[in-house]
Amino acid sequence: MRRLVLAAAMAAMAAAGAGAQTSFDGPYLGFAAGFGRGTVAGLAPRGPDPAGVRGALFAGFSATRGTLLWGVEIGAGLGPLAARTACTNPVWTCTASLGGEGSLRARLGVVRGPVLLYATLGLAAGSATLATRDGAGRRHADTRVLTGWVAGLGIEGGAGDGRRRWRLEYLHHDLGRATFATDVAYPAALAYGEVRVGVVAGF
Repeated sequence: MRRLVLAAAMAAMAAAGAGAQTSFDGPYLGFAAGFGRGTVAGLAPRGPDPAGVRGALFAGFSATRGTLLWGVEIGAGLGPLAARTACTNPVWTCTASLGGEGSLRARLGVVRGPVLLYATLGLAAGSATLATRDGAGRRHADTRVLTGWVAGLGIEGGAGDGRRRWRLEYLHHDLGRATFATDVAYPAALAYGEVRVGVVAGF
């Protein structure tokens, strides 16, 4: 009798879990493109503030309980954000470039029919190059791999079974402060924000 009750309870739990599942549940892959703009504090009087358009790849897994969604996602930004400006000595040119980045993020959201609203927070790492060029054209550059955090907000939705979805999100990356050895040692703080539009394929 006890085994029968236990089996019935487990079957009820399984049925409830299946009924609560949404089109956002399970693994997924995606691609996004967006515009990013950053700030580099400490290299020049103003900027250089790297900016540009680049792509991103991501993959993750999500699960729902009622209308609450949780999940984890890994991603990679492809392509640089770059800018140049006059250094403190206007004869010199200061350049900043943020290269590829990777992140591991948690997602927490609310499902409303075919739409998901979510927040995300996690760890980020990326490469950055700061360079100066003197009046004679000599370039002094240093590249570092930096680690920090990333946080953002997004919305995701789709039609039909929802396995093919669209996504719009904003991410803020803070890569902290590091000292770059160009012509002299420059302690600089780096951060950037990015708006992305993407497509998602669920499995």
